[in-house]
Amino acid sequence: MREVDAETEVKMKTILFFLSLPLAAQTSVSPAIPQGLLAAGASYNVKASPRVGGWVSLANLVAKSGGGTYAYSTMDLLERKGKPMTSIRTGAAQLLHAYGPISVLALVQAGIATSASATTGAFSGGGVFVYRPKRTDWAVIGEIRAVTAGGVTQPVFEIGFGRTF
Repeated sequence: MREVDAETEVKMKTILFFLSLPLAAQTSVSPAIPQGLLAAGASYNVKASPRVGGWVSLANLVAKSGGGTYAYSTMDLLERKGKPMTSIRTGAAQLLHAYGPISVLALVQAGIATSASATTGAFSGGGVFVYRPKRTDWAVIGEIRAVTAGGVTQPVFEIGFGRTF
């Protein structure tokens, strides 16, 4: 077997950590996302210039075991050095716990990022927080993620609104 450098080892351990989060899921919870969610909002990326961007996400329930596993796809739109950049990823979100109208999910995604000069792989992992008041199909969504594209890992904070279905 080949040896890996320290940076690659850290990335591999991070991916394994996020893949193991669904194993910690609670089994008797009522999620804020019944069957699915379509949401959009604003993002703040510490390392981007400008630091504000937009996002849209779609989640669909694929398994009810463990409280809920969702197919979770996201598209980020941001500007980097005056040029548009798009990141499109898909993956899974696992419900970890529901606290009344608030649900906490672990998220891991993979996809591509494109800009005017390059196309590269994009990876994301983090947490999703969904607040859905009773008697409504609308929700407030917050995400805290680490996005890796082009060998650069960036923390991203997102807030938005969505509709559950």
